[in-house]
Amino acid sequence: EVKEQIINFLEVNLEENECICADSLSSKAIKDDMYIEIYSNLSSDLNNFIKKKTNDDTTFFRKRLINNCNQIFHKKLEIAKENEDQIKADYLGTTNFIIYLIKVGILRKKVGLDCMESLLEKYAQTFIRKEKEIYLDSMLLILNKFGQCIYLSKKRRYIEQLNEIIDDKISEIFEGEDIEPIYKYKYKNITAKRFNNWEDNIYDNEEDDEESFGLENLINAQIIEEKIDSNIKGKSPDEMKPHSINALSPITFTELGMVTLPPLPIYTIRLVFELSV
Repeated sequence: EVKEQIINFLEVNLEENECICADSLSSKAIKDDMYIEIYSNLSSDLNNFIKKKTNDDTTFFRKRLINNCNQIFHKKLEIAKENEDQIKADYLGTTNFIIYLIKVGILRKKVGLDCMESLLEKYAQTFIRKEKEIYLDSMLLILNKFGQCIYLSKKRRYIEQLNEIIDDKISEIFEGEDIEPIYKYKYKNITAKRFNNWEDNIYDNEEDDEESFGLENLINAQIIEEKIDSNIKGKSPDEMKPHSINALSPITFTELGMVTLPPLPIYTIRLVFELSV
């Protein structure tokens, strides 16, 4: 079982190996969003194990996870033509991982609000179009996933803070004249979701969106409004089918060469979710 193998690895030398585990899980989660929920739950279980083992609520494992996220999220973007796709993927992957770490309780919910404020500041400071697009995508990612997390938590002060950020700052950006229609469309979808208690009842197929909106000669405000209206009326949660997960890509601790985990079948993946330390 994956978690037991990693725990055995930790017990060999906890102080040294928790760093290796944190680095490996961070890297996998950031680069492999299909299994990010699994990696996040595994991170939470390992953090709980280390807390019990050390009788310390502030583990080095947790600090290392946070540091790995900070190194990418707060780093100044240096985009060149040959690396822009990788930089965008790493930045969005890090943003996504931060959200999931909040969901599993490794990070506080306030971190999500702080990240949004940071993105707004960075967006205002840069004049480079590619950088602005990365920050816009990250804002949408946080709104879409963190918004639901905040609502389900029933923490009134966080809900009010998020609503204030949306109404006072974010709306102004996404409703601006210089924003591309694809971002207006995605933001309007999230706005509709927000006013529906953050429930996923709106059709949201990113590939279809990009394909449709990639043809500039077909884009205008009327098309956007019609597509949004038809999606809201015509789709329900039952029509949305989740992606099937057949295997988990391997986690490899290459620093010491001690543990190499092969791809896992679906029954093993379920165990990762069900077992807790």
